[in-house]
Amino acid sequence: MSTPPVWTVIAGVNMETNVPVYGFPLQLGTAHYVNNLIIDDLGGVAANLAVGLQRLGQQTQVVSVVGQDFMGTEVLWRLTGYGIDTAYIRTDWPRTARTVILVAPGGERQLLCDFRDSSVYRYPEEALTGALENGGPWVYASTHDWVRYAALTAHHMGKFVAIDVHDVVEVDDYHRDFYLAADLIFVSLARLQPALPDFARHLHEGFGVQTVVGMDGARGAWLVDGATGEARHFPAERVSHVVDTVGAGDALAAGFCAALSSGMPLADCLHVGQRVAAAKIQHRGTLSFPLPEEVSLKPPK
Repeated sequence: MSTPPVWTVIAGVNMETNVPVYGFPLQLGTAHYVNNLIIDDLGGVAANLAVGLQRLGQQTQVVSVVGQDFMGTEVLWRLTGYGIDTAYIRTDWPRTARTVILVAPGGERQLLCDFRDSSVYRYPEEALTGALENGGPWVYASTHDWVRYAALTAHHMGKFVAIDVHDVVEVDDYHRDFYLAADLIFVSLARLQPALPDFARHLHEGFGVQTVVGMDGARGAWLVDGATGEARHFPAERVSHVVDTVGAGDALAAGFCAALSSGMPLADCLHVGQRVAAAKIQHRGTLSFPLPEEVSLKPPK
């Protein structure tokens, strides 16, 4: 590639099918007719973050695994179409992971996820090291089980590692390796039991995490300094209508990370992330990202 990657995204990538439903709980019946509304597209954290970062001006490579089936070929082809480096996406599985997303008119959703062999897979260490050496200083990692040692490897190589632990309840054993690897943690406040400042201080004192971003949907987001526990609230961006909230957290993270690697202060990074998420939830699908100038994202230095 002519331009070296700024970000390396280590996460699952799949194909996902977005299906509109009339509401929850589902209305049971033989058939529902949603002509021309079922969408098949790239999915998974790797696609959401990589496409977002690329769209926001940050050259990105993906470290992941797909299957030796037509969906694996489709994933590679579509990512390449976005200009994303796919050299480190391996075809080690017989079948590609996939997700079905049911979306109600108000944006509520339910996901059916088939992650295939992710709980037993191990990405080859030599290939991982090569990818990290090829990439820039920034790494975004998901919390799939196969990613835990990859995130730690990135940390030990001196990379800045950002991780979204999604809707954790508390500091738990499953995420311990991810906490140890992370400089920056994104967390949903939907199920978190400790107060966010206490959670952030625990992560800093126990694992060295510097910054925590708490995401609380329409109630906004919080930026917390892990060392002091100082928390600052950022109200959510106002939108005229909500169409689809799937991928809103990934959109916020992509905007925040793109601003971070562009040299912007943390508070400005969160503002950019919120603007990206606000733009995303007004469209169907997870890959609706604005241009940098539409969210006041400064070009990289």
